[in-house]
Amino acid sequence: MSVAEPVAEGGHVLDTGISVVHAADFHLGAPFTSLSHDVAAIRRAEQEQTFLDMITFCEMHSVDVLLLAGDLFDAIRISPATERLIRSAFMRIPKTRVFIAPGNHDPYAGTGLYDVMSNIDHVHIFEGALKSYRCEDLDCVIWGAGFRSARQPKCLLPEDFNVCSLSGCTDDTVHMMVMHGDVIHGPGGKSQYNPIPESRLAACGVDYVALGHVHDATPLQCVGRTTWAYSGCPEPRGFDEIGPRGFYYGTIMRGRVDLVYRHVNRRTYHRLEVDVSGIGIQDDLKHKLLEASKKASPERFADDAFRLTMIGRVPGDFSPEMNTLKRSLEKHLFAVKIIDETTADIDLNVVAGETSLRGAFVRHMKTKMDAAEREGNEGLAALAERGLSIGLKAFEGEVRYREDS
Repeated sequence: MSVAEPVAEGGHVLDTGISVVHAADFHLGAPFTSLSHDVAAIRRAEQEQTFLDMITFCEMHSVDVLLLAGDLFDAIRISPATERLIRSAFMRIPKTRVFIAPGNHDPYAGTGLYDVMSNIDHVHIFEGALKSYRCEDLDCVIWGAGFRSARQPKCLLPEDFNVCSLSGCTDDTVHMMVMHGDVIHGPGGKSQYNPIPESRLAACGVDYVALGHVHDATPLQCVGRTTWAYSGCPEPRGFDEIGPRGFYYGTIMRGRVDLVYRHVNRRTYHRLEVDVSGIGIQDDLKHKLLEASKKASPERFADDAFRLTMIGRVPGDFSPEMNTLKRSLEKHLFAVKIIDETTADIDLNVVAGETSLRGAFVRHMKTKMDAAEREGNEGLAALAERGLSIGLKAFEGEVRYREDS
């Protein structure tokens, strides 16, 4: 199969083959530390609902196999309420075989984390080393391995492994694998989270490898006769997880993988740079940021979360009141984080000529900026310019130099 970008629902799915859902990294119970207490509670509830939506999808589409590639939970202990939710959810899909490969957040570590599913016949947990489950009626073998602790520096896919090592299979038997870990491209790559050389994927003979750990979905990757992909996290937890999220769904048969990407996330996170040059009034600043947010998400801006980085040159005597600005925007947007990276629009030569503490400060910082530029150190020059801007604003009033939380 040729490499393809993740395709949203509506793409072609084969009418024949084994129907499969591949999901990972739900991180149920995550604290959502970048959000306020109340908003974090909303996100945890939405996170659970997205998981239940996936279960409903499996139920409505009579999915044969559900592959969960690790970090279903955010930690090795979960609340009784989450236990009940998980058990009830899996009991709703008795005709779907569920295969779970524990990851670094929810390893099979003897804590009883997976006891709640231990006696559900159609749910299978990979407890450690690579193991196979045969589904006779589907002519399918599911391979998998699981973390036993928060670190897994040794690859769980053995060197020289190939599905031909399993007797009793035919040329038409479909082989799938589910695993949590880092795919390593080329020699010398390392990871503490199950480093999987891509060469081993190419040699293993598996039709599809469902992976978890990387939170951004990848396109379907083809190496040898094997197709592999990360499905990403279905619900974003922070501003490092931007854009639509979901899981893979489709059919798999021997030698052919036909999967499409289904978006399921309730909230989308955005990172925007907003040029606010020339603005020196708080209310104008609010409208500029709100306008940029609406442009980025015209239909769903009120439901989405935004990390807004203000850039450009603003009057030297203008220092935005960040908490007020944040509260104003939260009346229109679900969640907001604002970062001020503006620079003061003043004539530095004029200020440097002042006989004052401010003048001395500007002269000192200009010396650092000039030295960095002579050395060709753009990073240091930018840092010095940023420090100069913050310092100048501090002379005008209070400055909070941190991302608001």
